Order: sequence, then C-alpha cells, then structure tokens
Amino acid sequence: MSHNEGLNRRAFLRNAGMTALVGATVGTGGSVAAAAARVALAGTSKFDFDTPYNRFGTDSVKYDQQIRVFGKDSVQVGMGIADMDFRCAPAITKALTERLQHENWGYLDMPKSFSEGIISWNKKRYGIDINPEMLVITTGVHPGIIAALKTFSPPGSKVLLNTPTYNGFYGDLTYTGTLAEENPLKLVNGRYSLDFDDFERRISSETKTFILCNPQNPTGNCWSAEDLTRLGEICLKHKVVVLADELHCDFVTKGHKYTPLPLCRTRRLSTTASRSRPRASRSGWPR
Repeated sequence: MSHNEGLNRRAFLRNAGMTALVGATVGTGGSVAAAAARVALAGTSKFDFDTPYNRFGTDSVKYDQQIRVFGKDSVQVGMGIADMDFRCAPAITKALTERLQHENWGYLDMPKSFSEGIISWNKKRYGIDINPEMLVITTGVHPGIIAALKTFSPPGSKVLLNTPTYNGFYGDLTYTGTLAEENPLKLVNGRYSLDFDDFERRISSETKTFILCNPQNPTGNCWSAEDLTRLGEICLKHKVVVLADELHCDFVTKGHKYTPLPLCRTRRLSTTASRSRPRASRSGWPR
C-alpha cells in the first residue's frame, strides 16, 4: 500500500468506515511516552478513537516484530494481528495501577466477583443464563479450545471448520494431533454463507467436534438464529460436539445482530459445548 496513492493510515481507516487512526508510520517523530500522554476526549465521546498512538518500540508483535522480520519500511497499515491500536479503557488502567501499589505478586485466589461479572455481563447484554457451577475460566481462547479438543477429539480424529476461518484454529489442531475437515463457505453476491449440505456430508465417524466462529472471523458474518439452529441440529444428529468461539460478540457493527449459540436451543442442544470467558474485557485478552 503506497502513501503516494493516498492510502495512508488515516485514509485507509476512514475509507473502511472507521474514524480512528491506528498507530503511526515508521519514522514518525515523537516518543512512545509522548504518544501515551493523556489527551482531551473529542466532543462528547467517552473514549478517544482518533488520536495517533505510536506502538513502535514497545515490543509489539503487530509492529516491532514485523520490522524485525521484514525491515523498517515494511509497515504502513498494521493488520497482521487482532491487537488494539488504541489506548486501553481508563477504568482498566486505573484498576491495574491500583493493584500495582500492593507490591506483592504471590499466588492469588480467584475472587467470586470475577465469575459474577462474567455471568451478569452475559445476562445483561445477551440474555444468557450461565450456571456458575458450569463456568470454567481459562487464560485465553487457545487453552480453552485445546483442553476441549483433548477431551472430545482423540488424536487423528477430525474437527469441522467453516472456511475461510481464523488461522489460529489450525495451530490448536496441530497441537492436539487432530485433523481439519473444511466446510467451505459459499460466496454468493459478494457475501459468504453456510453450505449446510456440504457441512453434513463432511461428518463421518471420525468427526468428533466442530469449532464454530460466531461472529465469524474473517468474513464478519453474524450467524442468525436459524443458521445456528440448523448447524446445532446437524451436530446433535451426528453426536458432534460444538466448541463455540464467540470472541468478537462485543464488536458487532450497527445493523447486525449477534445471536449467542446457547440461545438457539432446539430439542436437546444441551450437548453443545460453548466456551465462556469475560466478554467485557475480551479485547485485552490474547487469543
């Protein structure tokens, strides 16, 4: 992407329908400390999504690693990893700062308020009732998926994926010795949709699990209740366990609706396994 073509960082994001600038280009003046200085919020906005924020020189995978691998002029628009380019929410920074004052990092107990926050967020925002006794906390999506695959999918068994999909799932399959069974999405009039007939044809006695990405990465689809119900019925029929990665649920754009898989119950979809994690702070957690 050449700056000479008018596709600089700000122009790129504005053309994509966003009003934020992600980082600064290589060679931009100003220190990281200066870039991290507080700025007044524009207008009545609660958070500032328009101020340049320089992440170079902070050991960032998204920027510094790219420079190390591909050279200092290789980054013009950072799109290599799902990593925020904006300041962390002030409430999070404040809470971490206060915790730092304790100055002791021994083994910590998990407070009850942590799981209560997850449960109340899901209930308030999505109408999901989570049984506290069935809630398991993991350190990220990958540890959760790997643990579930090790439980339900023996090495050599197949895992269904709607493709194109998040490439990190393939690493989980490699780690667990399982094999990808790809169900390509159909591209119709410029939009991806599910191919249910192909999905069911790909299920065999070796297929033990299906990793559902909802909202879907990278197509951005928010699967409808009808889509999810049909997928669930097929998996229930063939005794395939569903592992639902719903990481992007809080980033659904206007005009679209995220439907949680647990709300799409038909007959006995209780066989569906859904990964839960604190959605209010998902953007700060590594996949």
